[in-house]
Amino acid sequence: MTDPAAARPIREEGVAVARQVGDKSVLSQGLEGLAPLYWLEGNLTAAEAVAAEALLAARAIGSVTQIFLSLLMLVGTACLQHALAKAKAYCDQAADYARETGAVQWNFLVLVGLGLVACFGGQPEQGVRVIVAGETLLRQRGIDFTKTPGRGGPGFGIFAQALERARARLGAAAFEMALAEGQHLTLEQALALAAEIEVVDAPPPEASQAPGAD
Repeated sequence: MTDPAAARPIREEGVAVARQVGDKSVLSQGLEGLAPLYWLEGNLTAAEAVAAEALLAARAIGSVTQIFLSLLMLVGTACLQHALAKAKAYCDQAADYARETGAVQWNFLVLVGLGLVACFGGQPEQGVRVIVAGETLLRQRGIDFTKTPGRGGPGFGIFAQALERARARLGAAAFEMALAEGQHLTLEQALALAAEIEVVDAPPPEASQAPGAD
């Protein structure tokens, strides 16, 4: 597992250089990578701040990729804060941007974000189905989400934590059924299911439990 104490100073140094030279592309990427390191340390205030700055930098250069990844980091941070209404609002921003830009492929990350909201909230079955649908649809297009910074890197823990929370609440049989159903959803079916996700309160995550901290 990534050691945040070792990785964070290196990433922060790169961010400082990018700020100094005014390279917003490198700045956005560096800040987006910092957020999950702060998750691992339990510093959600810092994670939110760097993800928000990453989003501003991405918008300044018009990088669609970094805009969506930064929004996903903000969704994850808000879920860990148990600020589910805020997380849902970030997902709505991403969905609106996907429609405005015609960037249909980014609906897959919208699905993943909404799945987090549902798993951390009171709709674990929908959350599992939507997360798995988004991941499966990405893989069908040659993108292995398990190897991206958000899932396979230090940020992986938030998805593992969300799915484990869902498994605990659903039970093994219902959880496995939701996994299987999610793998067979079309994009249209998954988006329709995601549209039904609401901010439903559930017991907040354990305050001491950071993603990947076990």
